[in-house]
Amino acid sequence: EWNQRGLEAARGIEGAEAEAQALVDLAEGRLWAGDTITARRLLVDAEGVRRRPHPLAWRHGLRARLLGARLDLHEERAAEAAAGAMEVVEDAERIGAPKYGVLGMLATARARARLGEPVDREGVDAALRGLGGCAGLEAWWVTAELAAALDVDSWWALSDERVVTLAAAAGERAGAFRAHAARHLDRLRSAGRP
Repeated sequence: EWNQRGLEAARGIEGAEAEAQALVDLAEGRLWAGDTITARRLLVDAEGVRRRPHPLAWRHGLRARLLGARLDLHEERAAEAAAGAMEVVEDAERIGAPKYGVLGMLATARARARLGEPVDREGVDAALRGLGGCAGLEAWWVTAELAAALDVDSWWALSDERVVTLAAAAGERAGAFRAHAARHLDRLRSAGRP
């Protein structure tokens, strides 16, 4: 609801950056809900907004493309997910956006695991442990998704620790966050993969 309100407000003031971010936020919410059709449509809309000149188009473009790779993986298109995530890594390195470089590398690792390809577990472990410095809000679920994909108990424990830390900082929203995180983690654990 808040993302929809943000989108409406951004459109009311013709704020391309805010509109693009709101569309990507809505798309991510649809992915979390399993509604990949709406998520894809929202990403197409966000791409249209990205083409309008605004200072941070690069940022929402990287985020939208990373989300597109996650959608590919959710839809069992692991090869496309790996290719898309690697493009995000390359572009993030080229423009100096470490958050998206790390998240792209981790998304690539998940896709490669799904394809049955070798994954540098030590490199993934180092990236996961450093997530708090560049992607603290995403760190808990990214860590859990890699734990599920590569069956690593220590990453499950790290994800659980990150949930506790975020819940402690969530104030009045702590209960809702804990419930949301528990549902997501339970689904990952029972499925064995995201």
